[in-house]
Amino acid sequence: MHIDLPLDADAPPSLARAIPRGATWALEHSRGRQVQCLEGTLWITLDTHAQDHVLERGECWTVPARADERLLVHALRDARVRVLDLN
Repeated sequence: MHIDLPLDADAPPSLARAIPRGATWALEHSRGRQVQCLEGTLWITLDTHAQDHVLERGECWTVPARADERLLVHALRDARVRVLDLN
């Protein structure tokens, strides 16, 4: 299952979403965004990066300043995620 909820210039600075197990949330233009895992387990990857990240409840990860490609947030278990715009 794929959830396509792109962020754009009109999006609020913080978005929180529930993501069911097995679903993926795709966010375009990811530079300056911080992903916070509020519940569950998340797998995080950027389109052109070889390194992936797994977040558990209470952990966060910030997209590198040089990256501005699509960010994929995949729920390994039912999860709740918050994405902050640090720009």
